[in-house]
Amino acid sequence: MATTRYLKDGIGGNYPIYTLDTTGVIYVQSQVARQYTLGDFFEVWGNALGPTNTLGRQANFTSTGVVDYFWAMCLKGPQGPIPTADWGDLVLINGGVISLVYSEVGCS
Repeated sequence: MATTRYLKDGIGGNYPIYTLDTTGVIYVQSQVARQYTLGDFFEVWGNALGPTNTLGRQANFTSTGVVDYFWAMCLKGPQGPIPTADWGDLVLINGGVISLVYSEVGCS
């Protein structure tokens, strides 16, 4: 745990934002009514989250300064993935699907 900011909000001494395995599912169990964000989860995890650096993997620029590979955050929409710029401010919602994509094409 890289931060204890919301530790008192958890249940049974556990942090209120957590994951149980490698499926990518984030759980929220809090005794406080609060809108937790994806940024809160990454803060607890102690990892970077953003369009130029997520999980320590940085956007890759070519020698001419053009972005080759970059990070995109995509939300599941009715017609397919929808790009969003919320990153750390994205509020976690029940059943919401967020994809973090490192590629040349982003959410498309």
